[in-house]
Amino acid sequence: NINLNHLSVRSLAGTNVLQGVIHIEPALFDVLAGDSYELGTVVSQAATTNRPALELKFGDIVAEGTVTVPAGGINYSNNIELSGPVAQITGADPLTLSGQLSGNGTVAVLLTNNPSGTINTINHLLAFTQPVENRAGGQINGINGTFDFNGGLNNLGAMNLINTTVNGNVINNGAMSLAGTNTFTGGVSGAGNFSGAGTAQFSGTYSPGNSPAAVTFDGNVAFSPSAT
Repeated sequence: NINLNHLSVRSLAGTNVLQGVIHIEPALFDVLAGDSYELGTVVSQAATTNRPALELKFGDIVAEGTVTVPAGGINYSNNIELSGPVAQITGADPLTLSGQLSGNGTVAVLLTNNPSGTINTINHLLAFTQPVENRAGGQINGINGTFDFNGGLNNLGAMNLINTTVNGNVINNGAMSLAGTNTFTGGVSGAGNFSGAGTAQFSGTYSPGNSPAAVTFDGNVAFSPSAT
């Protein structure tokens, strides 16, 4: 038995660089810039006379390149870090997150953040081109960062923001905790309250509730001239 703690692999998709189930757990797997890896890839290699069977399992992923979601979608319970402006998650089917997604890059698939899931960005931009749902119990955390929810965000869980910019439309029917100044540039609605001493700066539209409703702000509220 060989235990690996860190593996960097180029071009797993396309050519058969490795034949076998690639299993690293717990461990760190690098997807290097210019290369790609499909989540959940399993390729078996049977034992031969002079070579034992290969069995490796992926753990956490750091992606400078492309991570793809397999056909039919996947529920991924390990951690994914997007590490660079060209880092991305792509695919035709949805990603359900039960681990942690963090870093700097683009998520170009429909994403559901499960109760055990966490989405973090610190000092970076994390962009989503498709709809995102943060389920009850799930967390989205931003510190001095930017979230682009270009497909919209339905927040049923918790958002914890410190000096963070949120672009795109947000339906907040969960909990929003603010520190520092946090700017919302799209349309914000929903019955969720805003806790914490931070400021909510609206430069798009704000519609309290899912119909007219009372929403509580513990901190300050500011509207830019373009806000409605």
